Amino acid sequence: MVRTTIACAPCRIKCKHNGRPPCGRCLRKGPPHSEECVLSSPTLARDHSKQPKRLRPNSRLIDSCASNFHDFPSSPNTNPQVENGQGAHNDGFEFLSNMGQHDVYKACSVFNQKFPELRFLHLPTASSTYFLLDGAQHDDEKDSIATELLLASIIALCAPMIESSVLLPPTDVIMGNVRHQTFNLRSPGPKTVQTLLVLSIFEWGMGNWREAWVISGMAIRTMQTLLRPESSTAPHSLDRQILNRTVWSCFVMDRLVISGVPQPPTLAYDKLHICWPSSEEDFIFGTPANKFYLAGAGDGLLDHMSGDMAHYFDTLVRGFDIWARILGWITGGGRRRPGMNLPANHPWVATSPWKLLYEELRTWRAHQEQRSWYPGASVNNHAALGRAEPFGYLNLIYYVSLLFLDREYLPFLPILCHEPCGPIDPPLLTSEPPSGWWVERTQELFKSSAMISGIMSDLDHAGVFLLTPFPGFCLFSAATTNMYASAFPWMNSTRDTVEFTIIESDTRLLGEFRRIWRIGECWWSTMQRCKALYAEANSNPHALRGRTRSHYCSLESEIQDCSGRGPAHEAMSPVDHVTPGPCSGVPIHKDEQNWEMTGDTGMEQEALLDISLDWSQLWPLCVGQDDIFPII
Repeated sequence: MVRTTIACAPCRIKCKHNGRPPCGRCLRKGPPHSEECVLSSPTLARDHSKQPKRLRPNSRLIDSCASNFHDFPSSPNTNPQVENGQGAHNDGFEFLSNMGQHDVYKACSVFNQKFPELRFLHLPTASSTYFLLDGAQHDDEKDSIATELLLASIIALCAPMIESSVLLPPTDVIMGNVRHQTFNLRSPGPKTVQTLLVLSIFEWGMGNWREAWVISGMAIRTMQTLLRPESSTAPHSLDRQILNRTVWSCFVMDRLVISGVPQPPTLAYDKLHICWPSSEEDFIFGTPANKFYLAGAGDGLLDHMSGDMAHYFDTLVRGFDIWARILGWITGGGRRRPGMNLPANHPWVATSPWKLLYEELRTWRAHQEQRSWYPGASVNNHAALGRAEPFGYLNLIYYVSLLFLDREYLPFLPILCHEPCGPIDPPLLTSEPPSGWWVERTQELFKSSAMISGIMSDLDHAGVFLLTPFPGFCLFSAATTNMYASAFPWMNSTRDTVEFTIIESDTRLLGEFRRIWRIGECWWSTMQRCKALYAEANSNPHALRGRTRSHYCSLESEIQDCSGRGPAHEAMSPVDHVTPGPCSGVPIHKDEQNWEMTGDTGMEQEALLDISLDWSQLWPLCVGQDDIFPII
């Protein structure tokens, strides 16, 4: 008897797959089934002209630090399969099908460890999410695409830091596909925001500051739409915590990519109306915190901060806000801002901008448990507990902030000095500091640089070296300061010379960093320029007599630049060809100076330039968000 059941083609397919072998059943069985799987289906008329070509994976084997991002320019992908607008699971991400759950889990674990500033990934579910990509278990195609985009971006970002036997396409191909597909998603969700954050930090590391800033802004604006009460779809405590941490990751990234720009960050903590991040245990187990505090709510930035390592992400969030304001104040003119030479604004005065930032930083440090203070607590102690990286980040934020504050008022080229002193070029201070004040600043400066070098060296010896942009910038800042201390030992009252091994270690580690991140090449070149200048100051000081900070504006700008932007990076000029010019800093609007002073201000500023308009005013944060995270 002839069977006459009518059914569509998909109903006659007996297995679930995404259009290519292996199918879900063979994939779960593993080798040899996954290798021998052959798909078969009813012969149907198909328009082959519309089928995208498969991406041929590059034969390059990704192993530890063998993939150099700077070998592949970061640019929008022009692969025809991406332009066809097909689903992400058909466009350039075939390598995900070849990766087992162990490989995906490893990449996600490395991402959590090496990028503590983006602490939104819930590791227990990230691994199981891999199997949800199988059509037999995942019914939401949009979420499946968003999941693939997020996993692909994380795997590409962490490829140089992990050992894997899986053949991957070049990093720029993966990130180009991710970028194109993410930008074209019509219904973005939290995973889309997370993918944008990964893309932003990747672009920052590649030295593409403008792209990083734009993508970070896209993540923030997308997050705003998800925070609207009518669009909130977080019914469970874990979902709320993931969304909460995604918001705070946007907050951190906003400060990292905008650091050094005379433009207030888009997000102000007291305007978010969400709770501070929960502890790591509460996040991992998906349980609500016993106590929760709303950001802002009439409190200051450091109020209700636990300060223990279980709440390290909460501590990092607040620390990055302080760091961004310190760097913004300095790169926006610092001591050369209008009125900074007046007695009321001298750095030792309690109400001066410098002193307010300094005291806020010290208070942030005092709120932390002493077990998180380096060198009292060692890297090895925290490495044994699996938290060496966040421990390193907490201390790097503190010491690099001290370094920038203490360095601001010291002479750039102290050839004519015989002891620690303040500014020797205009604008000069008009009153005398307290006794020993400059000695304290130099001691603290060189101690901070030594601590940064020690942290990075100890992390390397413990096998947990941080090959990520922010630690790389801290290492670069320490290296240039250590060279300064070595070249001008009279500025250091506690020791005659800096050990050569410290500078050698800084150089070696920064060399490892620049093999992965293109922005490291900028910092490496700047370090070499500093080395040449200091060598000339030692060998032929008479040739540099009369030269001050104003003769090296370009070099100083590069020393303070954490973004990799600016014309100085396009063509590194020799030290003796630096063009003298005024170092007045970027003009600062009189109403803008308030936001750097304390975390308690609202940051409603007037726009400085049309190209740098405050996005918070062009598109205000959504109102009515107070109850989005009622129990977090």
